[in-house]
Amino acid sequence: MKDNYLLLVAEQAVAGTPAVLTGADVIETTDGVQVDEYTGEYVTRNVDGPIATAGEEINTKPHQALNTKVDMAGGGSATNTATIGKILQACGFTRTTDDTASAEKEIFTLDNNNVSKLLTLGRHVGDKKYNAIPDVRGNVDFSFDTFITMALNFIGSYVRPAEAPFPGSIVYSNYAEPLPINDENNAICRLDGVDVVCHGLNIKAGSGVKMVNVANQKEARHDKLFATGSITILADDISTKDWFEKVESHNGVSKVPFEYEHGTVQYNIINFKSNEVQISKPKETVIDGDLAYEFTLTFTDFVITLK
Repeated sequence: MKDNYLLLVAEQAVAGTPAVLTGADVIETTDGVQVDEYTGEYVTRNVDGPIATAGEEINTKPHQALNTKVDMAGGGSATNTATIGKILQACGFTRTTDDTASAEKEIFTLDNNNVSKLLTLGRHVGDKKYNAIPDVRGNVDFSFDTFITMALNFIGSYVRPAEAPFPGSIVYSNYAEPLPINDENNAICRLDGVDVVCHGLNIKAGSGVKMVNVANQKEARHDKLFATGSITILADDISTKDWFEKVESHNGVSKVPFEYEHGTVQYNIINFKSNEVQISKPKETVIDGDLAYEFTLTFTDFVITLK
């Protein structure tokens, strides 16, 4: 019988003080919830003695790592804080709101100067085991395939696994429904002012997160927070759009605007936007007999709006 994995996610107000998790904190994940329960930095201590023995292996910075995937969707209503908002805030995004009546928005900006929010996570493996993971921060990679999927990589403080009662089912009233990627659901895919035919898109937000554990400091900390990625688009006639004019960097770097909007119904619309992105390293490919290009993307700014 397959084990039933559940992930609980709650905002944590104070470092070192885990949030209290309840069944209302269960979120929908895909492809399982993997936890490395006792990872860290190991050193070997070679102790001298009359008997030859292998060195002792000591974990100097014990912590936990958790990986999972979540399909993105909007808040679902004007009054419901976006379910994924607390996740983005722990991944280096700052959150602001636009409370204009009937046009409410949640705006998340990747901010290298930001001190990210903390999460407390809980993972249930059926009724066998429970992992509590406080003081959590992480990184997120976005893939635009069947759905817009967030691949989440978290680390947090070590707590010995224990037993805990099953928290109950997901509260689906907290969710809008994730929408598949197709022409009906995609309102905008625009690069340098051109509505491009997009056959692939991936965006990586952040460059890693590590556990720092020294005197008077124990926390998960982000490396530099910036966005990179790649996009595959059908090629236009050069007379219509000469992409190499923007790709060339030997005589100066060009940066262009980018926007991708998914969903057409209010409160389930996700908008990704950058005012300045460099496109580089073109690779020619063929898709269904048509010429296409894959470009590397390097973002100067990166904003996600749920509206």
